Amino acid sequence: MRATCSALFVAALLLGSAPATAQNEIGVRIQNGFYRSSGLDLVSTNDHLVGVELGYARELFELWRGSLWAEASYLASPTHAQSFDGQLESKALFQTITLGVMYKLPLWRWLVPHARLGVGVLVGSLGLTPRGGDETLDRSAAFAGHFLLGAELLWPRARRRGFNVGIVVEGGYSFASALDFELTPSRPDDLRAIPVSGQSLGSLVLHGGELRVGAVFRF
Repeated sequence: MRATCSALFVAALLLGSAPATAQNEIGVRIQNGFYRSSGLDLVSTNDHLVGVELGYARELFELWRGSLWAEASYLASPTHAQSFDGQLESKALFQTITLGVMYKLPLWRWLVPHARLGVGVLVGSLGLTPRGGDETLDRSAAFAGHFLLGAELLWPRARRRGFNVGIVVEGGYSFASALDFELTPSRPDDLRAIPVSGQSLGSLVLHGGELRVGAVFRF
């Protein structure tokens, strides 16, 4: 009984301290990153990557004329290419998980400029498949982050509470430490063979300008 009363008391405190007009936001964005790393030539025919970002944000408190939000996001950027006249196929998947803050400064009910800052981890997987051969695969992790400026164009709602939708456009810069890949040919565990060592492919650094366009859902 005492434990039940304590749990109800804590729940009442949490509900009482939460803002009555709490805001939540889900964002889905298409990301186009422009990177000039020479290592990107192995897995891409150009110097940019296209990815999809899914994010969730919650308003923390009002600050000056706007509000400060906490945010978590997941970004996935797959790519593939062929080289040596199709003799070698390469593919990669870059996944970024970030935590950060977002400051929103509404100008009108339908126009909300904002700034986003996030840091987290970048995980990249790289696979190479020669024609007629088996794929070799390696993974690497790096520190990553982004700083973006943008604006949301919202469909106005009649009251503070409720659900509305809008579009978002952002531009800025993303940064990351180097991804180091080393590929070793795979072989069955029960096969007796001369030991082979991995071959380093060098470092791949993904940092550069970004453009993101998508939709936001606020409730």
